[in-house]
Amino acid sequence: MPNKTALDLSGLTILLSHDRSGSHYLGSFVRALNRYRMIDEICNEQAVDPISNPLSFFGFRHRRSSENPDYALRRRPDVINALLDEYFSFVLEQSGGKRVVVDIKYGHVHNFEIAWWPIFRKPFLFEYVQSRRLRMIHLSRWNSLEAVISGEVAESRKLWHAIADKPQASHADAITVDCRRVFNQVTLLNQQKDAFDKWTQGVQCQPVLYEELTDASGGAECRARITSFLEAEPPAPFSSPYRKVTPPLHDIVRNWPELAKFCRANGLGHYILPVAR
Repeated sequence: MPNKTALDLSGLTILLSHDRSGSHYLGSFVRALNRYRMIDEICNEQAVDPISNPLSFFGFRHRRSSENPDYALRRRPDVINALLDEYFSFVLEQSGGKRVVVDIKYGHVHNFEIAWWPIFRKPFLFEYVQSRRLRMIHLSRWNSLEAVISGEVAESRKLWHAIADKPQASHADAITVDCRRVFNQVTLLNQQKDAFDKWTQGVQCQPVLYEELTDASGGAECRARITSFLEAEPPAPFSSPYRKVTPPLHDIVRNWPELAKFCRANGLGHYILPVAR
């Protein structure tokens, strides 16, 4: 275990985000920064394989448990703090002197919990981040309806990113949605965003909206703000290899008039953007 008096995690930043928030777009920008490394979702077994990829949090915990069984058996605060100290120190050691941004989704935060934790209390990860003075970028998407539909389309196509030869969704990929289900998903996402906004208070955190990050006119200013927050050097003119997967909602949702009417009648009308003519 690292000597706590010598522990230095100042080179590490947590990217916290929800699904379909544009984290891969932001990650491609981080990779463009000099002396920075972006690490994919450390608790996503499909993105970072726990057997073959040493940076998997699950794989690291499993390997270290052979020497320290508490990592597999105990969930006390001191055990989780020690495990996270070791893991994040290892991530920095494996990054060749570069600073690191680590991707953690809302749905992965429970993997860092201690054994007894009231369900509505601020997750333990935020206490750890605050105690170790780590930076955090909180990326979210203002238009929760678009985020939810993007997830539905991705699940339907089994294709989550448009990069290289992977095509963006087209009219042929249009889906018919269950309005009540979409409403419930949007409501849940908004509740999660509100909770995580609250939990980042007290943490050295840079909030970022997907819409401002990708905006044609304001995106450069947003990226400059991220660069300054990370204490990095501004990159050359940036162009992400990731393209927006989902076309406008009225093109990709077959029953769009029905969904739009339902949203307007149930307090989600602000997510209904004007249709370009």
